[in-house]
Amino acid sequence: MDIFISSAFHDYYKRNPIKLIDVGASGGLEANWRRAQRHLQLIGFEPDARSFHDLEKGASSKKIYINKALYNGKRTVDFYLTNNEEISSVFAPNKKFLKQFPEEERFDISSISKIETADMDSQLARYNIDDPDFIKLDTNGSELFVLEGAKDALNKAFGLEIEVEFNQIYEGQPLFSDVDKFVRGFGFQLFDLKGRYWKRASGRRYGGLKGQLIFADALYLLGPEGLSSRIGSIRDRETAKSKILRAVSISILYGYIDCALSVFEEYKEYFTDEEIRSFYKEVEKEEPFYSKIPYFRGKGRLAKVFKGLYNSLRYSYNGWSIAQESLGNLD
Repeated sequence: MDIFISSAFHDYYKRNPIKLIDVGASGGLEANWRRAQRHLQLIGFEPDARSFHDLEKGASSKKIYINKALYNGKRTVDFYLTNNEEISSVFAPNKKFLKQFPEEERFDISSISKIETADMDSQLARYNIDDPDFIKLDTNGSELFVLEGAKDALNKAFGLEIEVEFNQIYEGQPLFSDVDKFVRGFGFQLFDLKGRYWKRASGRRYGGLKGQLIFADALYLLGPEGLSSRIGSIRDRETAKSKILRAVSISILYGYIDCALSVFEEYKEYFTDEEIRSFYKEVEKEEPFYSKIPYFRGKGRLAKVFKGLYNSLRYSYNGWSIAQESLGNLD
């Protein structure tokens, strides 16, 4: 289904595009979000000067990049640069835990520097960025502290994608349970986890592909009460309508047509009869192929055969680390 539903709604998105906050923007827009580029405003935070320089080359009115490290306030913190720069963090690697797994040298510290941080809310205000719709966050262990500095943004957003750890990869870092408790206080509900599994070094060649669940990308969307509080605070009817449509679009982006339908029906009074007909026409096209296959004896066993074949061909990093393929309800 088209993220922006149909041409009947495109003028709303042109005037009020989806606002995505991407914290840790190195590498550019993720593949799933590229589908939304037509009506998207990206605000990317990237503290690494080298990565920021590359991103800045593509900056525009629809792509704003800010060279700042985010935390829960203005302060100076240690930054541990590791052999693999992509896993550097404001927390020191937890070598006691990491040494159980292959290639722990990726986390060896090459240098320690001091960096200046700021909170997200103050930075968004400084750049006159209001009413974010989605926050994407990957900061190698400091996600909770970044969220603590983004309370205004959390009170306006519809969804979150956060890297969360189930074990302390870094010393003293908050874990999934800490992050989950915090964001639920803003009305968010957990929809999905895209897990990363590691096998221990001593047994990496044996057994199935999956090892221990170490970390994951967590997808959160608002429940009905959380969305109601955001829509209720908007006085202008067209602005509220645009906010509803952006929530619908984010639901579609992650494959949750049922959630998109639920949001639309909750606020159907905002839409014309023609818009309502147009929306339902597009939804009805989304009946999945598998639901049309009638039951037959052995259907379950056949599905397991194909699933086993798929699993045997899944991507595995050097035979010990494997990730689930996608986040959300996507094929």
